[in-house]
Amino acid sequence: MRNRKVVRGAVALSVSLATVAALAGCGSSAKGGGAGDGGLEILTYWTAGAESEALSTMVDHYMAENPDAKKPTVAAIAGDGGENAQAALQSRLAGGNPPDTWQTSAGYGVSMYTDADLLQDLTPLYEKEGWAEDLPADVIDASTVDGKIYGAVSNVHRSNTLWYNVPLIKKIGADPDSFKSLADVIDLAPKIEAEGASTLCMAGQNGYGGRVLYENLLFAALGPDDWPALFDGSIGWDDPRIVQATKLFVDSIPVWNRDNASLNWPDAVAPVGDGGCAFTVMGDWTYGQLLLNGFEYEKDFDYALFPGSKGTFFGNIDLFVVSKNAPNPENAEAWVRTVNDPEAQVDFSEIKGSVPVRSDADLSSLSPYQQETAKLFQTQKRGWSFQQGNMASADYVQQFTDQMTLLTNNHDVDAFISAMSAVADQQGE
Repeated sequence: MRNRKVVRGAVALSVSLATVAALAGCGSSAKGGGAGDGGLEILTYWTAGAESEALSTMVDHYMAENPDAKKPTVAAIAGDGGENAQAALQSRLAGGNPPDTWQTSAGYGVSMYTDADLLQDLTPLYEKEGWAEDLPADVIDASTVDGKIYGAVSNVHRSNTLWYNVPLIKKIGADPDSFKSLADVIDLAPKIEAEGASTLCMAGQNGYGGRVLYENLLFAALGPDDWPALFDGSIGWDDPRIVQATKLFVDSIPVWNRDNASLNWPDAVAPVGDGGCAFTVMGDWTYGQLLLNGFEYEKDFDYALFPGSKGTFFGNIDLFVVSKNAPNPENAEAWVRTVNDPEAQVDFSEIKGSVPVRSDADLSSLSPYQQETAKLFQTQKRGWSFQQGNMASADYVQQFTDQMTLLTNNHDVDAFISAMSAVADQQGE
């Protein structure tokens, strides 16, 4: 394997303005509603119920803090994982019509835009307000490029969560907290199916649920210490642990819900609340969505850590960046202030199912689940999502997505490992 270096907190992905322009054909070039008229425009892919409501709460905080401002225009573009929103954003950037601010992930989700000189440096604002003092160092680092901070972090989600229906799991006598491997879930399929339920509900639309499951298998296999090594070339995709995790992924496919290909993630997790499905593997945005659907935590649904990942926090950092050419720069700065406000973060997370990142946030109004998760976020070894863009370039993630689609359909582990090894080598050239 070639030695590849993924530099966190530094320029790591060469995306030029010409590259952005070349992507213009990937999405809509519709103009935003706030362009230059003094009204903030926010581009997001949070369109599901709990996500959308949480963002609306953040907007309410913005309006309360800026009563003379126009109500922001929220350009919400649906699509699990944000692929459609990214395509539309690239088109708008190429056309010189940027939104004031947009949602993205940390790491490469930031550097892909700084490499093209498209983002506003927020370091002076961070220094003036002293925000960095109340944020974990690795969170700051993940939104920093060449010593400059570009992201306003809104929340952190935990991804290594196995959600389950409480009455069904009790009926079959299973203990998810004791699971050592996903194989323990697969082995329960006969008992679960005898109860008329699906074993593992997956969001197969665009392959999103499969990617969430697979990267959890990878992280559990490698652990937080070796996880970054997969992306800097120290560990190859032909590592025996990765091969075994890939085989386990393929072994799980027969116990997925039969309608998985047509479901987005909110629809896929819903049966875990009503007993139509025993398990799902999805981040804790599931928590907020199931509550919104009217289900009760610990009575209707509960969670265990993804098998093999105990003692670790595998998650995703959500943040907002500001366009260097924002049509409404003053309002964009005001939005950054709102996103960094601890009260706004708490109210946002309360609905979304996430946890605030600020250490000075008052968590007393959050649920016991969220308070526990916030504590574990502060104390456990952390790792960040690959397929959400925290660890690798957009091109790397896209090629991974393509190979995952093939693997899900043809179940060819050897072909997948060979293809991903080639992708990794290509990224290191």
